[in-house]
Amino acid sequence: SAHRGSASDTPARAGAGARLRAATRWVVLALLGGAALALAHWAGAWRRLARALAGRHPLPGGPLASTVERLRRAAGVRRPVRLLVAPRLRVPLTTGVLFPAVVVPPRVVRELDPEAQEAVLAHELAHVARHDNAWLVLCGVLERVFFFQPLLRVARRELQEHAELACDDWAVAATGGRLPLARGLAEVAGWFADRTRALPAPGMARPGAQLTLRVQRILDERHAPAGSLGRPVSGVVAAFLAPAAVLVLPGVTPAAPERAPVDPVPAARVQLAPAPRAEASPPEPVDRAGPGGLARTEPADPLAALERELAALGGELADLRADVDARGLGARYGDDLAELDEQLERVQAGRGRLAALLSRLAAPPGAGEEPRVP
Repeated sequence: SAHRGSASDTPARAGAGARLRAATRWVVLALLGGAALALAHWAGAWRRLARALAGRHPLPGGPLASTVERLRRAAGVRRPVRLLVAPRLRVPLTTGVLFPAVVVPPRVVRELDPEAQEAVLAHELAHVARHDNAWLVLCGVLERVFFFQPLLRVARRELQEHAELACDDWAVAATGGRLPLARGLAEVAGWFADRTRALPAPGMARPGAQLTLRVQRILDERHAPAGSLGRPVSGVVAAFLAPAAVLVLPGVTPAAPERAPVDPVPAARVQLAPAPRAEASPPEPVDRAGPGGLARTEPADPLAALERELAALGGELADLRADVDARGLGARYGDDLAELDEQLERVQAGRGRLAALLSRLAAPPGAGEEPRVP
């Protein structure tokens, strides 16, 4: 009887093994098919990038080429970096792993002032120094091959956000001014079309990015920008190790990291802040009761602080002009005072221009859907 039972179990075990092998084959085929579809969709993004870069050509030698060379040395990049202009491109970006290039649209040359141009180029040179193109391609491949693992998508987004902030900080430190980078970022953000889609290359601004918060961070005098460029080594290692988590956590989405609460300031109130003077002190925080009666701290109104600074500056210029006239030195210092008046007028004009652009960023067109490049 025992012999007959073991003989009858053999076909059952063989049938179960055959079903398991068949199921495994179907699972493997499904995974390979999903990875192939994800890679094909990513190839479409690279085709959009190729169309946007069509017709690019080197920018003839001039101030911008000299600026790129100076910033390249300051960033510690040993390889030559080409400066190209692409007529169909909408925003500045960086291309190439072995042969890097900074590619800008013609509007950067035509519409940005020299200080904003320098800030834009510094941001892009920071991407080259950090090798952001290399790790972005690596993370893109892993994200598509292991498309069923949400940790990879989260890791790639965090790396991109960190890269943009690090490049902002270095650009401010390298150029010595916050206002040019903030103005350049706001200008570039205004060049997006209604349905612009993100391109697979690190650039100064991406559709859907927190551009308003980045501008506020740049203008925040309490934030000291780092003068060195961090390499995303830990992030790339995490991107390599994330697929191993598939074996343990195939369907778990990580909890969002805790961050300090940020009260978004209306874009219309974000204004350009002049360079701090030696005797100036940072604005005092204002306590405001939050939900449940808990107090939270937010910065003072930047518009009111700016108006006070501009009023004080105008008063100082008036006193200085009166003193010069009283001493009979108008012929000697009249041109200098006129130049200071023109600089003050430019600051006021730039403030209004940035405020208008930030107002457009506060309510982007096509909210809720990802823009695309035509």
